[in-house]
Amino acid sequence: MADHTRNIKENKDSANINLIANKEAAYALTGVAVGAVYKTEDTGQMMGYMGDPSTDSFDIVGDGAGMMGVDMAGFFSDIEDPYGYGPESDAGYSSFYALNDSGNNQSATYESGKWILSGSVQAFESAGGEAHPADVITWTALSGATGTIDSVTRNEPRNWKHDGVILVTDNDEKILLTNLPDGQQVEIVGEGGRLERYNGDNAGLLTSFHISDAGSPNGGQDLDGRYDWDMTDGVYYHEDGAGFADVKHDGTQWVIRYSTYSAFESDPCDASVHPSDATGWTATGGSGTIADDGVDYLPEATESNWFTIKNTVELTWHDDWYSGDQTINGITAPEGTATNVGWVAVGERIQGTDTSTDNYTWTTTQINGSQPNTQVFPKMVLLDNAGILIPDAFPSGATITVKSS
Repeated sequence: MADHTRNIKENKDSANINLIANKEAAYALTGVAVGAVYKTEDTGQMMGYMGDPSTDSFDIVGDGAGMMGVDMAGFFSDIEDPYGYGPESDAGYSSFYALNDSGNNQSATYESGKWILSGSVQAFESAGGEAHPADVITWTALSGATGTIDSVTRNEPRNWKHDGVILVTDNDEKILLTNLPDGQQVEIVGEGGRLERYNGDNAGLLTSFHISDAGSPNGGQDLDGRYDWDMTDGVYYHEDGAGFADVKHDGTQWVIRYSTYSAFESDPCDASVHPSDATGWTATGGSGTIADDGVDYLPEATESNWFTIKNTVELTWHDDWYSGDQTINGITAPEGTATNVGWVAVGERIQGTDTSTDNYTWTTTQINGSQPNTQVFPKMVLLDNAGILIPDAFPSGATITVKSS
């Protein structure tokens, strides 16, 4: 893999770059030399060929059931048949097998010029002549099969390295990207041009954990439960809400607090040690114990392996001072009416109208549907005759509401 990456870099340095319409056109190429670099004309995305793919795969959507009720929907791959009934597929895509199946040998096989989807027996067939199941327009149910195959979507090949800034429409499309190298930048153009960097599949912050036996410190308050990372405040909050209990690194060790009072402290460790890996929990208030295995890591959140370089938020503006209509980034926000003005940048001035030269601060009352933790600091938005300044203090791509009172 290192040699392929070097070849890609050398091709870039020598300006040996091929223009191509889009990434789909690149995927369709055959006979491509390892290290060849293409630049898509639609987004300017750089793509380097890493070698022949080891697998191909697709997803079936629908409610089609084969004989004996076997559901054909799910993920199919051309890896070796997991049930031992067939060989690994060849370059002609002779067969695919469903990896989500528990024992009914779901498969897609190319037989006599057409694709056949089988459960326990043959269930659906194509009209014939298609090069890949994803190219099939219509699937016909065979005798005994029910329902329909609504769509077959080919997954992106994993043999291309993507470079440069990739443009996507929204956050959902970003999450679906595959084969991203560490450090890849993505611009989410449909959400105000937010710029994010992919840090790698295993680079994210562990965003939550569970304490199973926190005893009864601080006047009998039970601190058991789930704790979730708050990116804005930089602490893990208890599931009962900010202000009840939190976990924060104080520069020396992890501290579990009830309200603002210390309840437990870990042995000294730096903040890179996740609370689930901390040891030596000692009660500092009240009673109770935490065993070394009493703090359990929970699965990493999907978003945790992305870093926001330039943030944007979806803004709702609500003037309930009745100080007159406002124009926010070209959108009229009538007085007394909550108005969604769309995606805007943070940390830089955006357009807004105001008849006064005085500075006004507007309070953020909602962040992603929840009330912000004003015990740490209120999220204030500054409005004056120079426009609006939203602080760079919000989670990536947050939805926020600001009010005048």
